Amino acid sequence: MIRSISLAISAATLLVSSSALAQQSAYGCASLEIAEPTPIVEGKDGFFFRKHLLRMHHQMSDQVVTELSKLSNALASRGTTLVMVPLPSKPLAEPDMLTEQIQEFGFDHDLGRQVYDRIVERLNDQGILTVNVLDKMLSVKADEANFLATDIHWTSTGARLTAQAVAETIAGTQGYDALPKTKFETSSLGKRVVFSTLRRQIQAYCTKTIPDAVTEVFETRPVESASAEQASIFADQAQGPVIALVGTSMSDTAEYNFAGFLAQETSLEVVNYSVTGGNQFGAIEAYLTSDEFRDRPPTYLVWENPIYNNLGNFGYAPLRELVVAAGDTCSRPLDVTRNQDGTISAKLAPGDISPSDSIRAEANTRAVRAASFRIVSKNGDVQPATINRGDRIESSGRFFLHMEPYWTPDVTEVRVEFDRPSAASSTLTLCTEKETQG
Repeated sequence: MIRSISLAISAATLLVSSSALAQQSAYGCASLEIAEPTPIVEGKDGFFFRKHLLRMHHQMSDQVVTELSKLSNALASRGTTLVMVPLPSKPLAEPDMLTEQIQEFGFDHDLGRQVYDRIVERLNDQGILTVNVLDKMLSVKADEANFLATDIHWTSTGARLTAQAVAETIAGTQGYDALPKTKFETSSLGKRVVFSTLRRQIQAYCTKTIPDAVTEVFETRPVESASAEQASIFADQAQGPVIALVGTSMSDTAEYNFAGFLAQETSLEVVNYSVTGGNQFGAIEAYLTSDEFRDRPPTYLVWENPIYNNLGNFGYAPLRELVVAAGDTCSRPLDVTRNQDGTISAKLAPGDISPSDSIRAEANTRAVRAASFRIVSKNGDVQPATINRGDRIESSGRFFLHMEPYWTPDVTEVRVEFDRPSAASSTLTLCTEKETQG
């Protein structure tokens, strides 16, 4: 009976809280905090926040930091400086838009800022060049905003301030002063409404019209050339781009002009490889496994990723593949057998492969988007592993499998099946730990 009463009181408390929030809504919104598919909390002046981001803790485990350090070192072995850009969450970047009611969900901005600053500090302490974007965003003018009021994305203001923070960091690196500079100019194209699925969802719970997702749109061009195709030619040059940008829809969406602002602030050419809908790994995974990176690595690799996109969310296999791909000095070709079932395989003798090694499977056709590995032991046990390239990213048909989770002392064979027919020249190559770490 006591438990039933407790549950009833809790339910009543939730109803009262929900009712109170609805009554205080400036737009007649109700039940937003239990909205489907994304619970929302209303802030001030038409700002809305995703409920699940009203938290202070964002995961960055010691293992993730270690893997990122390895990635930074592997890239450095190719002459590339990794620049990490962890974007703060909307509640962190817009503290003036938070209400007292938001504290009911446990959000403390001061604590959240300390956690963000500590993540940046930990990464920098491990030699991973990391930009503190939050400090710059909190300097935003009173009449500007870092994020769209009714959407998850930043505004062009947030993008510009982030570009300034990244440029200041890059300018402090060795070799920057000697790089050839290009002057850029940025012009306004006026304000535009950005399509927002989230705004549509919020509006369905409100009786009054909520603000549109609006940002001022800019265009950046090199002063000495007004060609709209200028940016696309750099990846075809014998030397790689000065800055390769990999990121999410924040970087990919033209209305925010992050790549343009980055070019102007650094006076360096930028090639944008970002992918909308690629989540934390889509863009960098596609780029580091591409011919473009392998043949012409950039001077700087700028990796934009929102802090709430946990880099350990899928285990450590994605990060380990990036490390091997970045160092890609895999130089021990295995003797491949092409089997009647369409797979390719290679026999291994004891001691041929260690848990710290990796295997590169190369289909030699971009049509292939997945590779299914089978690591076979002497007693017939099979350890399966599959690497997929998402539908939104380009595939090079090149896959790197780190052996540690699948290794046994008596591994005798590796077998690979691609999701589409591969070229007759498909290969398997061994990558040793010394090679992958540079």
